[in-house]
Amino acid sequence: MQAWRGLVLIGAGLILGCAVTGPVTAARPGWMENPQMKYPAKYYLTAVGEGDTLQAAEAVAAGNLAKIFSTHITVDERLTERYYELIGKQNLYQEQTQFDRNVDMVTSMSLQNVQYPERYTDPKTGRVYALAALNRAETAAIHVTRLKENDARTARFVARSDDLSPAITYSALSAAVAISADSQQLLEQLDVLYPAAKAQVTMQYAHDDLQQRLATAAGAIGFSVEIEGDTEGKVSQAVTSLLTGLGFVVSADSPFLRVRGTVSLEQTDLGRQGLHFVRFLMKLDMLDAYGKIVLALSEQGREGHISLNEAANRCIRSMTGALDRQLVYKLFTYFDQLVVQ
Repeated sequence: MQAWRGLVLIGAGLILGCAVTGPVTAARPGWMENPQMKYPAKYYLTAVGEGDTLQAAEAVAAGNLAKIFSTHITVDERLTERYYELIGKQNLYQEQTQFDRNVDMVTSMSLQNVQYPERYTDPKTGRVYALAALNRAETAAIHVTRLKENDARTARFVARSDDLSPAITYSALSAAVAISADSQQLLEQLDVLYPAAKAQVTMQYAHDDLQQRLATAAGAIGFSVEIEGDTEGKVSQAVTSLLTGLGFVVSADSPFLRVRGTVSLEQTDLGRQGLHFVRFLMKLDMLDAYGKIVLALSEQGREGHISLNEAANRCIRSMTGALDRQLVYKLFTYFDQLVVQ
């Protein structure tokens, strides 16, 4: 018996010795090449990502998952941001926006319920791989709940639009369109994710009809623009273009919105030979029909070039760029505050 026990120990030692001293070859997990083997396409949408870290790999995987939807869905990031503000979840939007930036620089589409059930680190290269997965049924249920909530919100804003004030009418319908746009995105995701779930939701208002009603309401909002020092009219043109882009109309008689302000350009000598520098200052206020300041916008800085004319043109571009970034955002903040309690 003792000899037998010794033989077993010796045999085990030989086996262990072979295991320790022999080459180690880690097989790549099957899900890396074929996720459907473990996560059937009938129940899951999946995508694999690769990166230097787990976080990077998960971001790439989620981005690849988003691409499944992105060919079908067009997203207006401005409406997405307004949606979260209108429902009082700005913090959630900021978190989601950061996620979206990590996911894909091309699309701002939000994905909900993304899970990362698998990960693998290549022992030779150190590269990390992750699997992103969406459970079709679970995610569809989340979408259906949100769609029903959105439908109720849209109905409340449409009811609020029945007002004698053109500003209230426009504000309410604009909010309704922002909510409805989120619903459109969810419905289009369901087309890819779980089409049968769409039968569980009936929207009271068609998105196209809401957009048409909004366009009609916007046509009742007149505006005027008066900017001192804008000798070539380029800043005034930029303001006018942004406001007409919203459907508002230029109105010399009793406009609801009045843009007033000043623009100045001043050549300055910085003592750098061969270069011309120009300082610029833009200050604008927008007032409503009651004389209340709706928004204030200012921008200042300096531009340089070997050509004085080009330095001045760069100043104009800096000012119009500030308008592009801020004017519409601030204006929607004003309108939304009229109807969000």
